[in-house]
Amino acid sequence: MIVSVEIDHKAAPLKLREQVSLDAHDIPDTLGQLLRGSGLTSIPVLHLGCDDDCGRCSRAQFGEAAILSTCNRTGLYAVGGCAEPLARFLAGRNGAVPDLLHRHLNVYENQEAVRHLFATAAGLESQVLGEPQILGQIRDAYDRARDAGALGPLFDTFFRRAIQVGKRVRTETELGRHPASLGSVAVDLAAGVHPDFADATAMMLGTGEMGELVARHLHKSGMRDFYVASRTRDRAEELATEFGGHSAMATELPQLLPEIDVLISATAPGKDYVLTADQVRRAMDDRGGRPLLLIDLAVPRTLDPGIRDVANAYVHDLDDLKAVKDASHQKRASEVPEAQRIVEEETEAFMSWLRQRP
Repeated sequence: MIVSVEIDHKAAPLKLREQVSLDAHDIPDTLGQLLRGSGLTSIPVLHLGCDDDCGRCSRAQFGEAAILSTCNRTGLYAVGGCAEPLARFLAGRNGAVPDLLHRHLNVYENQEAVRHLFATAAGLESQVLGEPQILGQIRDAYDRARDAGALGPLFDTFFRRAIQVGKRVRTETELGRHPASLGSVAVDLAAGVHPDFADATAMMLGTGEMGELVARHLHKSGMRDFYVASRTRDRAEELATEFGGHSAMATELPQLLPEIDVLISATAPGKDYVLTADQVRRAMDDRGGRPLLLIDLAVPRTLDPGIRDVANAYVHDLDDLKAVKDASHQKRASEVPEAQRIVEEETEAFMSWLRQRP
């Protein structure tokens, strides 16, 4: 049986998503633990009403597994007899409270699990409807599971089919022809709330895929003065040159803060916040009362939530972006029924294949 548990932006608050999030570098080891059945808490999570705790949950092992980890979801997929061990495994991440996890956890089995992954690949489950990045993230999940030896014939086909479904939806519907992303929505938000956005100075912190998207949209928005900052100089210089901005090192942020009006962070989380409330408080003394807008696109967050308590500093995180719709949202929303039809058709086809397997 295919089983899956997932914490996502629809069901869970950001703080809980932070607790169970997985760094990409940790996923191979985590997959190994999952296949061995190690790291399972003994406290029930799903409360399935089993007749007795026969010990199978604490000794559970899975034949195949994959992990889908993005800024808005942590999803575990496995071939096994029950979802409870997966839930217990997730509960073991960073001290997540089982009862709290139970209230916010999505559980999928067999056809529901297949339908959910296919819909996710299609962009139907994303915070920004139809965003294209999720397809690459599912491909990354497939590659990591394959490289870790966690895939067998079933999941190899399952995840490759999900990628194909995502491509089909974007080819046969208009869902992928009006692309948007969290990066573009963040820039739209900043432009909507900053009174002099085109004349403001912005900084994009982070040079990964999301950082590149933000830099591209800052450039398209007409902003004339912005920085691209990174932990490595070369990549920051590359993006700054491409989009007409200035490059900076992430370590220069506290010194540059007095001249920045908008900061968008999509850098990889580390052990410490890249910007603390005390650093912002000191910078505000040199800003002459000018407000500072900060948007954190990372999970776990990279900007100290305590910045919200600093006068004239306004912080938005991923949960704050839920209500923001980009200009092309309505066009994509009209394509949802056709995308759902394709997902359902592909789900039925996959389940038919699954039933015919020996």
